Amino acid sequence: MIVIAGPSVGKSTSLVIPALLSAPGAVVSTSNKRDVLDATRDLRAAAGPEWVFDPQRVALEEPTWW
Repeated sequence: MIVIAGPSVGKSTSLVIPALLSAPGAVVSTSNKRDVLDATRDLRAAAGPEWVFDPQRVALEEPTWW
């Protein structure tokens, strides 16, 4: 899915987060905020491993993979 929309129109809450939570397998998501990570991390981690690649230090997490 590719979504192109203006700021503050509900992309994360109405499209991205529900899609990530209902995905049956691996997911790649990009964002310049950590809202999607915070909303989906625990539920996705219960189903399998999760990794965060944060080269711009938006999520303030140390890398666990390279």
